[in-house]
Amino acid sequence: MNVWGNLLKKEIRLGVPAFIMPVAGFLIICAIAGFIGQRNGFMWEALIGVVVLAIGLQAFYLAYYMFFSLQAEHKKLHLWLHNPLPAYGLLSAKLAAGIVSMVITTVIVAAVGLIAITQSELWGELSSYISFAQIAELGFYGGFTLYLFALSAVVWVMFFWMIFLLLSRVFHSFLSFVLTGISFIALFSFIGWFGNTSIHAALTEWGEIELGQMIQSIDFQTSLETGTDVTTQMGSLSFYAGTLLFETILALALFFIACWMLDRKVEV
Repeated sequence: MNVWGNLLKKEIRLGVPAFIMPVAGFLIICAIAGFIGQRNGFMWEALIGVVVLAIGLQAFYLAYYMFFSLQAEHKKLHLWLHNPLPAYGLLSAKLAAGIVSMVITTVIVAAVGLIAITQSELWGELSSYISFAQIAELGFYGGFTLYLFALSAVVWVMFFWMIFLLLSRVFHSFLSFVLTGISFIALFSFIGWFGNTSIHAALTEWGEIELGQMIQSIDFQTSLETGTDVTTQMGSLSFYAGTLLFETILALALFFIACWMLDRKVEV
């Protein structure tokens, strides 16, 4: 465990640039948007827009972080593979470091968003439509979905990176990249086709879980003449336990296949 813990610390240090770049970019864009918004009388609303965009990009943060970390290891692959830990230890340390980094960036984005919303004139209108508890509930389930998507995306990055490393043992790096891209398109085309089959429906569309009435959307319309109008849409949200189980099994399978390729094929 001490070996893995030391590796985790090393991975966190290695990922510092991958952490700093998006955070610095987010704060710079917030500063620009806030400056422009302040001059036109909608500073906090401009920041809310930046936060919404940043939350959407957060879904791909873990995949970006893993790609950066694996690319850094590619320059000294032999040193990384000489670590006594098996492949699942090496990759899980990178994954854990990425999750730590993503949690911190999520807190930063959420803090800016919370400050912007509560300081905005929209807050008075928004609070008359929905309660803070409803916003917290929406944030909880939205964050849960965000992290599930991020974890699903990152295992695909690991999987295709191992394919790239395998191909690099035979072909030039550029050709390996092209072949990896072709395999990516081919595999996701198959997944798209499979997702529309009755077999996929039978595997995933069972065990529906109702979450009850929740906010499905919040729309803001701002004009100089009428000010800002807030509209909300409520609805009954649900998800299938079968879908969650299927995606979990698929993600675990991809992770262990990537580990197997790293242990048995790449490392040899």
